[in-house]
Amino acid sequence: MFSNSQGTATSNAATLTVTVYVGAPVVLSMTPTTPNIINDSETTSHNVTMPAAIDSGDLLIVLFSNFIYGSPVTQPAGWSLMASDKYNPEGNGVRLSAYYKVADGSEGGQTFDFQTLAGEYAAAQVYRITNWNGHHLSGDFRSRNRI
Repeated sequence: MFSNSQGTATSNAATLTVTVYVGAPVVLSMTPTTPNIINDSETTSHNVTMPAAIDSGDLLIVLFSNFIYGSPVTQPAGWSLMASDKYNPEGNGVRLSAYYKVADGSEGGQTFDFQTLAGEYAAAQVYRITNWNGHHLSGDFRSRNRI
């Protein structure tokens, strides 16, 4: 109950729930891969290997770079595009794309095939992030890229 110059008012009780996140996100592993160095050839299939240990709820980020033509990349099912851009001096170029996935815990040691339209060399890095709390993925990442 409170009073003001126009009289006294009452209100119903309200419940406020506050969630406190302790700690900052932590990058537990960074796995660099060079999918096509093994084959030493240009290909459209680029298998990116995940870190050996992945827990359910971890945030996985793949930075994927493809060379020569910089063609668009088709990500595997379950992966979402964060950003992608192409640098194209003198007709040949390089594309850098970033993808994310919230792990279900079964991804450890698996490979995921990121495919290019043309046969190209590619390289990738995989980041495994814990304690990210899920709230950082709100909004549309794609509205800020230039695909």
